[in-house]
Amino acid sequence: MKFHQLISCLFVLVLFCGCGGGGGSTSTGAAAATNPAADPEVASETEYVSFSAYDFVRERYYTVSASKVAEGEHCYIYLQKDQDVAQDAIERVKNEYDTVIYPSLKGAFGDEPNPGVDGDRKIFILLLKVLDGFSEKNTSYIAGYFDPTNEYDIPPTNKKELIYMNINPAPGIVVGNEDFNDTLAHEFQHMIHWQQKTYLKKLVDDTWLDEAMSTVAGTYCGYGPSWYHVWIYEQDPSNSLVTWDSEAEDYGVAYMWAQYFKDHYNGSGNIFKLMLDQNSTGITSVNSALSAAKYSKNFSETFRDLSIAVFSGNRAWLGHTEWSYTSIDTGPGVRDGFSFPGLFPGGSSGVTSLPVLGAYSMGFYLYSATAAPNHTVTWTQAGANNYASFIRDDIPDITFTMNSGQAYDYVSLGYVIEQQLEGSSGGGTVVSSSVVRNAAKLADTEISAALESGTPRSSRQILSGINESSVVKRFVSQKGKKFRIHMDSFFREREKELRKSGARPAF
Repeated sequence: MKFHQLISCLFVLVLFCGCGGGGGSTSTGAAAATNPAADPEVASETEYVSFSAYDFVRERYYTVSASKVAEGEHCYIYLQKDQDVAQDAIERVKNEYDTVIYPSLKGAFGDEPNPGVDGDRKIFILLLKVLDGFSEKNTSYIAGYFDPTNEYDIPPTNKKELIYMNINPAPGIVVGNEDFNDTLAHEFQHMIHWQQKTYLKKLVDDTWLDEAMSTVAGTYCGYGPSWYHVWIYEQDPSNSLVTWDSEAEDYGVAYMWAQYFKDHYNGSGNIFKLMLDQNSTGITSVNSALSAAKYSKNFSETFRDLSIAVFSGNRAWLGHTEWSYTSIDTGPGVRDGFSFPGLFPGGSSGVTSLPVLGAYSMGFYLYSATAAPNHTVTWTQAGANNYASFIRDDIPDITFTMNSGQAYDYVSLGYVIEQQLEGSSGGGTVVSSSVVRNAAKLADTEISAALESGTPRSSRQILSGINESSVVKRFVSQKGKKFRIHMDSFFREREKELRKSGARPAF
């Protein structure tokens, strides 16, 4: 037994110490020696305590000295030594958390760890300059993060409920503005999510679902709707909802799903809180929550409705409120400083081959009439989990489920909205004006493999990928500001490895 405990401890030390280079970072051993959790008392405003934080460039933990600069009803705020933030901005953050973020998100998602690993009913908010390698040439920066390993009694843990908030002014961060507060709400949802699933139910939820809830968290606090997430989604509207690659586009489709559920499924109890109440994860928890709230539809059925709402935006359909959003629009136009392309840019009309669709993704295709007198679209189903809907521009109605092999008339414009659910069995076809569009699909086994395979990316790989993303570069060009990154999926993968070693939260 002692031998196995020794092996487990050695594994954890290797996992968390890393192999980063030297430089100016303090070793993780020093972090453990000056761990603020070692002293049960909260430091006064004039004292410095040490926190462990993560260096995303060297990929290792290091020590941050910070002093308490504010204390609210539900939080302590600490500021990194030698960093300058106006006290009135800090007070605004404290008040916003206490009076808006805390009550709003507890109502929407549930309770955070309270009193938690440190026996304290208040969380810690650490204002620091995050070591993310930011320079002016970068398109993005890490806005904040929640590291669940702080809930474990394994160095270099802080053993506190702790949210890290970047205050580096170089990327344009303004402490206490809406972007900053939205990030704080995003991270607090992750803390609540961890408590409800990982601690209480000993489960690790699907990343896409955890992130979806965080993308919509700010809207419960009045920071929304999130137009930048809508804009990101429209750059890649066929991105899979349930496959998470830590790319900017993943947050777009996650938000579209979460905002749709917020618009439509809160009438019979808070749907996200119900999902977190279930003793299950991912799609299964969504289905259980829908059932608990007495809704008749399941995840797949609501996903098909979602695809129509994404097409429609806020356009109403008689007798079908589920086919529209109540909060956002998706058509071309300018909103919140973004120029929205809509769902049918040049690449989605007149195509000769439909793209591959992954699990739970949507395809939007436009067909224009030619000089011929009769215009039809014939869609052929590609497996049992492949569906399509048809809309013609001259009739205010939708053919929700197209029959495979049946021709559908249209006058000027015809729209095919394809819904790929869990998988498909082969290639389908769409025929329009004698042009055959081969719909290449992933087979069931290929989709399953895609969902289960893949080695988690390092922090440097995630940062590099987002900084080089063409979508993020377009974002910066349009908005004139840097793109916010959340690294919570990275820490979730680290916690998974920690739990594999047998480690569990320290309370």
